[in-house]
Amino acid sequence: MGDTQWLQMNPSTGSLPSEIKFLHLGMLHEVTSSHGEAPALILAVMKLLGQEEVWQKFAALDGFCDGLLSRWEPPWVPEGLEDAEDRRAARHMSLERLEGEEERTVHDWAMALDGFLSFVANLAVAARVQHAFEADAPLAPLGQVAQMPQMQTGEALQASDGETVSSPSTDQPVVAVKALVVVVPDQLADWHLEVLGPLLRAFKIFMLSEKAWQTDFDGASSVPFSVEAISRKLSGSS
Repeated sequence: MGDTQWLQMNPSTGSLPSEIKFLHLGMLHEVTSSHGEAPALILAVMKLLGQEEVWQKFAALDGFCDGLLSRWEPPWVPEGLEDAEDRRAARHMSLERLEGEEERTVHDWAMALDGFLSFVANLAVAARVQHAFEADAPLAPLGQVAQMPQMQTGEALQASDGETVSSPSTDQPVVAVKALVVVVPDQLADWHLEVLGPLLRAFKIFMLSEKAWQTDFDGASSVPFSVEAISRKLSGSS
């Protein structure tokens, strides 16, 4: 199954997103079964943080914590690395790398990510309560987002959030709206849900089970708008 799928939609009203991106986190089940919950959480979190949609949310919040988010590094990145390329390489995480680490070290890294995402989720909720952060409002410019740490090289976006395009029916300018949907395994560990759930809710990102996604996707031909798969990134079968 593909890790990432894009659906292009032509809704009859402007209230629906023009594109939906489904991010599959099947490693939460696969890696948990083979290596445990901590390695699975690390890989899933880094996959999530590799999405530009998520880092745009981070950039919008960065000003509320004195730039802490833009300075943050994963717990396995050694201190004192000054070269940008060295830091980028150190951020990369894989199952093979985790297999070479002590179990306690991997667990500590996972706990550190747990605490960091909990902080970000609470920050997002607090900012929204103060009416200073709205998920529907224009986010930080892409130039600012580019200054945030690049967690993982991901699939290039088809268009930037807020890009103006022409409506095929009216030739009038419309705003391209994208929505990210995270698809998780049907069997999800309590720890994984406790970490991902609050963050996705705070960022207004939908989370579906694999079973629910398959049911909805199979019924796409019956929904009251057109759905077209425009890109699929394969990384093996599930």
